[in-house]
Amino acid sequence: MKSDHLLWYEKPAATWMEALPLGNGRIGAMCFGRPGADLIKLNDDRGWSGSPANELQDGFPDAASAQADVGAARAAVAAGDYAAADEPLRRIQQKYTQSYLPFSDLHLTITAANGTTDATDYRRELRLKDAVHEHSYLLDGHRVTQSSYISAPAGVMVIEISAEHPDGVDLTLALSTELLELDRLAVGGRLGLIAQLPSNSAPGHESDLEQTKYDRTPGAAVIGGTFLRLHHDGEERDGVGAVGASGIHRATIILTTATTFTALGMPPLHTLDAPAAEAQRRLDAADELGSDRLLAEHLADYRGLYFRSELHFDRRDDAAMHDDLPTSERLALASASPIGALGSDPGLAATLFNFGRYLLIASSRAGTLPTNLQGIWNDLVQPPWSSNYTININTQMNYWPVEVANLAELHEPLFDLVDALALRGRETASRIYGLPGWVAHHNTDPWGFSTPVGMGRADNAWAYWPMSGPWLVSHLSQHLQFGADDEFARDRAWPVAASAAAFMLGWLKTDADGTLGTPVSTSPENHFVTEAGERASVAASTTMDISLIRELFEFVVSLADRLKIDSSTARACAAALPRLRAPQIGVDGRLLEYPHGLPDWEPHHRHVSHLYGLYPGAERWDADLLAAATTSLDVRGGDSTGWSLAWKTCLRARLHQPDVAGELLALFFREPQDGIAEWAGALYPNLFQSNPPFQIDANLGYIAAIAECLLQSHRGVIELLPALPPALDRGSVRGLVARPGVEVDLEWKDGKLVAASLTSRRSRTVTVEYDGRSAAVDLTAGARARLDITLLAPLESLPA
Repeated sequence: MKSDHLLWYEKPAATWMEALPLGNGRIGAMCFGRPGADLIKLNDDRGWSGSPANELQDGFPDAASAQADVGAARAAVAAGDYAAADEPLRRIQQKYTQSYLPFSDLHLTITAANGTTDATDYRRELRLKDAVHEHSYLLDGHRVTQSSYISAPAGVMVIEISAEHPDGVDLTLALSTELLELDRLAVGGRLGLIAQLPSNSAPGHESDLEQTKYDRTPGAAVIGGTFLRLHHDGEERDGVGAVGASGIHRATIILTTATTFTALGMPPLHTLDAPAAEAQRRLDAADELGSDRLLAEHLADYRGLYFRSELHFDRRDDAAMHDDLPTSERLALASASPIGALGSDPGLAATLFNFGRYLLIASSRAGTLPTNLQGIWNDLVQPPWSSNYTININTQMNYWPVEVANLAELHEPLFDLVDALALRGRETASRIYGLPGWVAHHNTDPWGFSTPVGMGRADNAWAYWPMSGPWLVSHLSQHLQFGADDEFARDRAWPVAASAAAFMLGWLKTDADGTLGTPVSTSPENHFVTEAGERASVAASTTMDISLIRELFEFVVSLADRLKIDSSTARACAAALPRLRAPQIGVDGRLLEYPHGLPDWEPHHRHVSHLYGLYPGAERWDADLLAAATTSLDVRGGDSTGWSLAWKTCLRARLHQPDVAGELLALFFREPQDGIAEWAGALYPNLFQSNPPFQIDANLGYIAAIAECLLQSHRGVIELLPALPPALDRGSVRGLVARPGVEVDLEWKDGKLVAASLTSRRSRTVTVEYDGRSAAVDLTAGARARLDITLLAPLESLPA
């Protein structure tokens, strides 16, 4: 239905959380849609503070001192003195990563010839099928329409204005920035603003630090600019620091941004002229194409991604009709419904799924930087957690849905970040640990920050976590599992995976029982209770550590086999695998998060790191471990931050628990308000997910959670509707992807599968499971195979 692909409102945005996002992976825009005096807040994905020099700008403990501190922590943990392990690890903490910052603001003033700005009959919308934002209204009794999109092929934002007023309208454009302004241009319909980003930007949670610092030394920071051209059919009328025209019936604004950023992990250029020159080339090319071709190429490019998959949930017969209401009203009604949001308005669940895919396409394209904590949209000079790459869950969750949602090429920016970290993290591995390979810790930035953050005062529960490498490498593994070729395996996956494994092989230690574990270990952002009743975070061999290492070693062994590589690293991984500590179950039936049954300090903690092996990992857990995972989730509780809700939903889906998965999904559709928990997911009016505050990981994790309820393929078989929530019992989905690269279309009614078809790029035989029955299906390359559901045989009757 149209409402599945549309966000619309009867009022302009009063706040940033009501504005609507556009993006092409590089340029981000938040459109307020204000008549008279409109505002578009702009970001550039390269608009980060700092440079590679920031990580070590105040020096670093020499290798001997750093390794001695790690050794002291190892000794304390081995002696069971967990509290004593904390201080030496603080001594290896550096400052903080750099921040993703607001870039510039575009101000558009539109008035009637008589000067009035009063607007009536207002509407604004974001058309997800087109990636076009539009708002229209009556000005002096005549229709004014403003539509905007950001083209990935052309690298520009296009704003089209049409006015039906017989005398036309007057238009004025101006640019502003919160950055350090260096130069500006405003003449002859051309407007430009050049600014420098800070050379250092402290996170907002460190209020005693100098928040922003500017250093004019060449290469100390990124320089960037916003440039636009105005084409119109009126009379040109420039002002001080602005451009404009009067008597306009039609106008086209073409805008772009450019910076001196060069590449992930590399220093910026030293030249002030580079942004203007790059922008000039892009604007010239866009002018040559013209408005019609710009739009046609934008739509062809975007729709080629967006229409690969589509989801629809049918409304129940007893559900109220909300489809024609403004999005904010739909959300309010669904949130307040006594039968729950999903039962009240299942179409809204499909809209959020499609909106998530839209956000992913808009924020991650080949050649751009990966999606950060807020995608590519940020309006704060001190954004929450620096709007950086938090790589102990959040960055990875951003990319959970790309393969299953048929958007595999959007994975590329994350792979580029892994390459940069593998390069920068070699020095960190050598300096801090005296080990080969590469390592990175809990967060990073485009400069490849790989050391622990915290300035010696941060809680090691989050600051010390040398395990992000294996988790990031798992995304290359996923890409291969969903069908990437041998060239990717050889050129992209093998170098970084083998190097990450080299570090982990050196990091492992042999326990008294002969098993292998990690000598110093945390479970991200959680704490346990010591025997003395103290809160501590540093132990050894947390369950997540071992799950990540097991997955990494298995991947390296499989890659060496696939590529016929004779590798000592792969042989060492194969030898280590059977010795890795197995997951343990505690006396209370939960899967242990910490060794020796150390109890949680905060039993309801939002992280569920010890369940990584269940999802996003795919360990073959037996019935006892699956039951322990269920008990762990029961004790943790359901309600939490938005991203935690997404993870827990994926876990419940893996456990084939559709009722609980549905209960968790319903919690996404609350409005931020009093009466819900302090750290509880909700939706802002523009459907950005509140953790709080806004983080895009929950929007993108929601896609993965829905997909996991509808399709699973991690066990080597394709499971159809493994955890369909009861409130979503009627619907259809097209274009989801199962391992090893099979597109799946499904239709169901009253909770029962009524149609299914599979398409593969290569001829192969796959096993399909549904409702306790199974069948082998022969697929011919490129041909759609319709599954006869009546022929599925009971699982127990199949040969072993």
